[in-house]
Amino acid sequence: MLDLSLQKQFSLGQERYRLKVMFDAFNVLNENVILGYSSNNMSSAVVTRVSSIVPPRVFRIGATLNF
Repeated sequence: MLDLSLQKQFSLGQERYRLKVMFDAFNVLNENVILGYSSNNMSSAVVTRVSSIVPPRVFRIGATLNF
């Protein structure tokens, strides 16, 4: 798995105002790793049923204004 984050801060005016812009990318390689199975009982019929996987690729954009 690969997660990336970029941040850049800008000064607005006379250093009184600051704007921070953020970009995050989660699971960039779009891995689909199995995290868990429905049952650990090897004699169960649902032992190979997947109950959870890693979430798909997600991007997040944000900004913060400090004054």
